[in-house]
Amino acid sequence: MEPDKFNFTDEEFLSVLNIMLKIDAPITGEFIPLDSLDSEFKLHGLDSLGVLVFFTWIVDLFGISESTMDNFTEDQNFTVRAVKEFITREATQTYCYADIQKHIKGDYFGEVS
Repeated sequence: MEPDKFNFTDEEFLSVLNIMLKIDAPITGEFIPLDSLDSEFKLHGLDSLGVLVFFTWIVDLFGISESTMDNFTEDQNFTVRAVKEFITREATQTYCYADIQKHIKGDYFGEVS
């Protein structure tokens, strides 16, 4: 395994996305986790700050430039699979799944199904 190559399984990727989305979800709203890579990736449940924080996580975790991320998010209709493919293609750094658990408030892992 290359340590700097993004290679999460589909299940690991969904888990990480769900944790990031749950952390940023409004307290008053019901959080509905993503359950498939073919799901439409909707950020409408997040307020504008939540969307900014979510994409800041992606940029920080995977070493993707903000301009590259901005170009990707111009089309606001994409699937979870498209996000994973984008990260796979553009990541300049990554962590193993266990490191991500530590980086993103490890105590959240296991709470989202």
